[in-house]
Amino acid sequence: MPDCPPRKDDLLSPWKAARLPPSLHVAAFRALHGVTSRIHHSLDLNTTLDAITQGVVDAAGFEVAAMNFVRADGCTEVVSVVGDEDARRSLMNTVQTEEFWTRMTAASCPLGRLRFIDGSENPTVTEMDKGIWTSTRTHSDSPDAWHPMDFLFAPLHGSTGRWLGMLAVDLPVHGLRPGPEQREILELFADHAALAIEHAQIHDDIQKREAEARYAARHDPLTGLWNHARLKEELTEGPTQESSAVVVVDLDNFKGVNDRFGHLVGDRVLQSAAHRLLDAAGPDDVVIRTGGDEFVIVLRGPDVDSRMRKLARAVAEGMNRPIDIDGLLCTVRASIGTAYSPSGGLLETLLVESDADMYRRKNS
Repeated sequence: MPDCPPRKDDLLSPWKAARLPPSLHVAAFRALHGVTSRIHHSLDLNTTLDAITQGVVDAAGFEVAAMNFVRADGCTEVVSVVGDEDARRSLMNTVQTEEFWTRMTAASCPLGRLRFIDGSENPTVTEMDKGIWTSTRTHSDSPDAWHPMDFLFAPLHGSTGRWLGMLAVDLPVHGLRPGPEQREILELFADHAALAIEHAQIHDDIQKREAEARYAARHDPLTGLWNHARLKEELTEGPTQESSAVVVVDLDNFKGVNDRFGHLVGDRVLQSAAHRLLDAAGPDDVVIRTGGDEFVIVLRGPDVDSRMRKLARAVAEGMNRPIDIDGLLCTVRASIGTAYSPSGGLLETLLVESDADMYRRKNS
């Protein structure tokens, strides 16, 4: 965000020091303490940002506060508004571009770490520029009075300088442009807002990485199917009373395709085969790539016997169709083995039986 030099009539000097009453000082400390506690103990960013905007209204001496959060696309979205209900209806979930904030910053002058636009002197500030809402409250003609088109906001930056959002305020409770004391309190709330956003984003990033690691540990990276680790989980569940079935699928002639056309074509054949298995399987069936060109499908629940037979037919028909790899038709087909238990039992036993059935069919 660009800075601009102070004007000749430096805004800091002519304003009367609109001092806050001692009760607001205490409220500010309490609110900041509560926000700090939320940042360290709450992982819900929206709740924390709501607490910050509420704290600005309760303790910083403004009747309206709005939190603008930078989204992944670079635009800001208003995620929290506290104070005037009309302001909340008008501002909540509104979106502004980064260019909007660049324009507003260029039109503003610095007040410490805050930015201020003098609405009484700057004709470029329109209702749209203020973010779709402007107070209709009657204002004083005093030069120190808060003008309806005045705009005070705090840029939020992370520890590395990355732009995180904007905290905007309106309607100082005393009707005057805020003095240094009030602005300093607002800066403290802005610091806490930036810390909360960065803390939440770090937590989200850690959660995302952990989820990716959990996914990678149980999924085949080539096909996206469950991998051998999931099969082990199925096998270690112990005996069950639920009807169960296992279908084993081994691709015929895959080695020939791989040797003739190379691993890149072979990988795409495996991916296409995996898609056909998923198309044939039911939504609750567990489709696993156990390695190479071998797959296992686990079925449980009612009508397992008929579902297993239907699945085996669908897999055979699907694999009999040539796989088109950029105009290259690859025929692999499949050997399929099945095993079924109406009364459950050990899945490992069904796996051994279906594997033996597959080899009998392959060699027949």
